[in-house]
Amino acid sequence: MKKAAARPPGRPRGFDVDSALDAATQVFWARGYSDASLDDLTAAMAISRPSLYGAFGDKQALYLKCIARYRGWVLGAIGATLADAADPPNALRRMFAEAIALYTAPAPEPRGCLLASASVSEAPLSPESRESVALALASVEAVLADFFHRAGLAPDGAAERARLTATFLYGISGRARLGVNAQILRDDVGRFVALLDWGRRGPAPIDADRDNIA
Repeated sequence: MKKAAARPPGRPRGFDVDSALDAATQVFWARGYSDASLDDLTAAMAISRPSLYGAFGDKQALYLKCIARYRGWVLGAIGATLADAADPPNALRRMFAEAIALYTAPAPEPRGCLLASASVSEAPLSPESRESVALALASVEAVLADFFHRAGLAPDGAAERARLTATFLYGISGRARLGVNAQILRDDVGRFVALLDWGRRGPAPIDADRDNIA
């Protein structure tokens, strides 16, 4: 008696998942969640709606995957730029310069930062979006805190400067999205970096034995 033929595996996808995610990320980055239609997304991804649903789930699930992908790009770029803390102010200026170049590049219009934009527009839409965006922004702040700590600042001082730097970075994103000239943003960055107190290393550590000195 012949064995029943094994069922063939599912038909392989006819598209590259990573390339499709990259394309969808660009759409969400330029238009935001609400204004990115399924037609926009499928056209950019070069796939059909059934393929989108089958590979990524619904629109929100796709959006969350794109946020995670963008987070990876940002952390990689910032981490590479700030890897050398020998000249911290200059490294920070380079990070801002790269961010401004990205935020103000016409595609077809200035886009700012996807995470910063999502924090004020898409994050309130659902707990899942809020959690994903908050995690991504916290990750950026953690990379900055590590940079300041490696630059010689105490943990409290490093965390403080990381918060200030992240806040300034998100502010630049919003202004870039509104069309503020890149040179103006670079000038503002120069002033901001100069205002950071690089010499203050944070609160002085408490000497547990100080009161026991004769």
